[in-house]
Amino acid sequence: MEFMEDIDKYSLLQFKTGYDVLMSQVKHLRLENEHLKKEIVTLQDKLNINSSNSSISPSTDFKKSKKTSKPRGGKRGGQEGRKGTSRALADIKDVNKVESVLPPELCSCGGQVIVDENAEVWRHQKFELPKIMPEITEYQMHQGQCTKCNKKHRAALPAGVGRNMLGPRALALLAQSSTTYNVTRKKVQKLFQEWFGLKISLGCISESEARVAEYVEECYKALESALTRQASLNADETSHKQSGVKQFAWIFTNKDMTFLTIKPGRGKKVLKNLFPEGYSGDVTSDRYAAYNVFALENRQVCFAHLLRDFTRFSNSADSYSAKIGKGLLHQTEKLFILYNRRKLGKISEGKFLVGISEIKKRMDSLLYMGSNAFNIPRLNRFCKNLEKIRPALWNFAYSKGQIEPTNNLAERDLRKFVIWRKISFGSQSERGSRFMERMISISATCAKQGIDFSEFLIDSTNSFLAKTPQTITLNI
Repeated sequence: MEFMEDIDKYSLLQFKTGYDVLMSQVKHLRLENEHLKKEIVTLQDKLNINSSNSSISPSTDFKKSKKTSKPRGGKRGGQEGRKGTSRALADIKDVNKVESVLPPELCSCGGQVIVDENAEVWRHQKFELPKIMPEITEYQMHQGQCTKCNKKHRAALPAGVGRNMLGPRALALLAQSSTTYNVTRKKVQKLFQEWFGLKISLGCISESEARVAEYVEECYKALESALTRQASLNADETSHKQSGVKQFAWIFTNKDMTFLTIKPGRGKKVLKNLFPEGYSGDVTSDRYAAYNVFALENRQVCFAHLLRDFTRFSNSADSYSAKIGKGLLHQTEKLFILYNRRKLGKISEGKFLVGISEIKKRMDSLLYMGSNAFNIPRLNRFCKNLEKIRPALWNFAYSKGQIEPTNNLAERDLRKFVIWRKISFGSQSERGSRFMERMISISATCAKQGIDFSEFLIDSTNSFLAKTPQTITLNI
């Protein structure tokens, strides 16, 4: 009997030990299962990232969604009822040559055709480009010798004439080709040879760009010093490579001016160096932490960037993240509708502010729910960050139209640099970077102020070489 009791105790002990091992394994598998579920959600969210819900380029989208539109049923081209447009004829005094064309002398019936001198003539104008040949000026510097001391003298180049090959107009066109027209240097070389009969080397093009950058240096510095005097600025930055080394292009812009600079870093140090005494104006940018050097009450965070963030969360595989994302996305869409109606004058300022107040309440509630969500770290961090910079979300609403809720202005102005970077694969030297930042800054500023950029470059070249003040200046 005692022997049987010992066996029962031994069996029970074995069972308990096995049970504990199994429960430990179940607990481990549960934890592993939860971890794998989270990892699956994270991977699914990464797989869903595209240009519509993040800052990546549309060209990198793995699967591009096709836009489907219902056929309207009409023919291609101008539709019935559309108001047509036509080119106005140039004034007769601006015409270089007039040719009178008479009708045939005989009619098909055999009768004679008499020209009616009083009838209105049908005018047709043809525009043509003249054959352009370079205008070559040769300066022959003579030498002489002093009759008293036998010292030799040679004439110097006249004032305003540089030692380089190209003149001011050719330099201006060459500089504009790569910046305004996005033409590669080899194509610039081909253009000059085929259209102007001018053979230039790639080295000459590079050297000429460096000269133009030097000629406009003072103007570029004036743009930099004018930054702190602006009432508002839109700011953005993008990566850049100089001789294969990663750098960053920073842009600051508003309706009157554009300033682009290429720096080795992307941190707060760049902004502190550009604004050593701080900046009291309004700054519109994305959520990048470097912009926290500016006071929150003077910042406006771009809602176009936030719209993409909200879209990404709304597409999340995690149901709670998707719920918060859809709510924030809906409120942002309402915000844009309200803003555009106010901009078009369809609602008053008072109604606009009432609508904004309601949207703010709903978004604050959604952000609170997201920041306190259990075990969803990515949603927590995002919502807590927005709560931290909350004052910078709504400055546009109280600016009476002076500040926009998006950073589209900076995005558009930076696009010219991005296109150049894609074509040229960055710059190969410090000199190339200086050329691009100065050309893009000044060309964009000229466009905003209605100044002919080519004439500005010609004037800058002439004034630099002649050491005289510029006649064309920027209003900054």
